[in-house]
Amino acid sequence: AKPERGVGDPAFQAVLAALRGGGVWVKLTLCRVSTQAPDYADARPLHDALVHANPQQLLWGSDWPYVRMDDKSPDAGALLDLFHDWVPDAVLRQRILVDNPAALYGFPDTEDQA
Repeated sequence: AKPERGVGDPAFQAVLAALRGGGVWVKLTLCRVSTQAPDYADARPLHDALVHANPQQLLWGSDWPYVRMDDKSPDAGALLDLFHDWVPDAVLRQRILVDNPAALYGFPDTEDQA
């Protein structure tokens, strides 16, 4: 998605529809789509629309290693801090950061191993 096209872009709307229907997983990565590092304000509306559409099908990613980004490589810690700012609900962050990847990739339940 290209932030300059906005949330109303037909291609982005198609992604949102597929996400709402549960047919796709989406990785939230800012550094590849935004032209406004390090705050990525142009990507915020897209990010928020994805989170609102279906947080059960989202993953977060720093997109490391930053291949072909050279001096535009972001600070992964700053990206995670920004994610915490944009998703203030701790339960929702847990879902996107931990629970969803575990479900998608079939990670064993760590509670069962205790």
